[in-house]
Amino acid sequence: MILGVIGLVVLVIAGMIGLGLSGATWVLLIVYAGIILHAIQVIPANPPHVAQTTFLGKRIEEINKEGWRIYLFRPWLYNYILIPITKVNQDLAEVEALTPDRGRVKIPVALTWTPDADPTPVNGVIPLVNFINAGGVNGVSDILQDIAIERIREWASSSDEGPKTWEEALRSRESATAILLKAIAGGSLTDVPSDVPTTILMKYFAKPRKKPLDSEAKEWGKNWEKVSASINAESTDPVRQAAASAASKSYEDLLIERIERRREDIEKARAGNGGYRIPQLGIVLNRLNVGQILPTGRVALVADRQAEEVQEMKAETTELEHVRKRILEYKRMGFTLDAAREIVMVERGKATLAISENKLNISEETRRMIERVAPELLGKLLGTMFQKGGQGVPNQNTTS
Repeated sequence: MILGVIGLVVLVIAGMIGLGLSGATWVLLIVYAGIILHAIQVIPANPPHVAQTTFLGKRIEEINKEGWRIYLFRPWLYNYILIPITKVNQDLAEVEALTPDRGRVKIPVALTWTPDADPTPVNGVIPLVNFINAGGVNGVSDILQDIAIERIREWASSSDEGPKTWEEALRSRESATAILLKAIAGGSLTDVPSDVPTTILMKYFAKPRKKPLDSEAKEWGKNWEKVSASINAESTDPVRQAAASAASKSYEDLLIERIERRREDIEKARAGNGGYRIPQLGIVLNRLNVGQILPTGRVALVADRQAEEVQEMKAETTELEHVRKRILEYKRMGFTLDAAREIVMVERGKATLAISENKLNISEETRRMIERVAPELLGKLLGTMFQKGGQGVPNQNTTS
């Protein structure tokens, strides 16, 4: 291609400086120029693209980046396939899954990835070749969706990993992200050399250490006793000892370092700064995030009712605390406990429900104290509910 361009330039210069050229030469020059001009192509830079070269209709492992390129005798001899390398945002439909207790939850998953434009072969194959073989954007999107749905459902329903109840699933967002990242980009992640599940080790080595879920406590101990025992046992394994020695660390310190790297991987993926190469699909995973896990179906109704009951209990607790404080305030003023309680009931507008004829008997002294401390209560307590001058006889117009 380069020689062809050089030849064209030489012929043009020769014509420009007046060298004698025959008519046949001019014809050849025009034909040659036409071939070259037809071969020149521009690989778009906005939006960014790359091009895979084809020879005689077959793809060859030559990737050209954006800019001016020459494909001689296009499209019969050389040609190209344009591949956009812009980021693809893929929001998966909310994945519905069943937990071991038959609870149904929905788990939203969001991905962002980019075709891998690095021309360096991985295992002898340029990643973009695998990208095209997988069906391009649509094909890779379908594959990622299948991987995500299958792995999420497997994790949620497994009796060996993941949550054991739908309530635990609602608190397992970080674990779901770790599991899914491992399933999609496992080859690009730092290896964790332990038989203890990585999600368990992440909780165990967290600062401060996280408490296990109920199902985790049954399997690993209320204070992760079995995790500690497993790590101690693994530290005596010769292979693991050799790996730790090579890193000039103890086995537990090596585990801590690897878990912190995995935690960083998850945070980068959540923030969109992943950059994990997946050569078998020819892409780079930039972002992976599991959204808020929510109950669905009949389980959602149960969860709503539980939430309402919690809020009602909080409101009742707050109200009772307020009543207690008001009663104590009146007792400090000199009222008896019964008198203070009755005053607060009137104050809260519940006297007609709480005070009966046999119960209430307010003395003249108590009336004077009420008048002195809270005049506005006197009208409620005496003027509305009791006859003037009596000893606590209910007004006939007052309901009890």
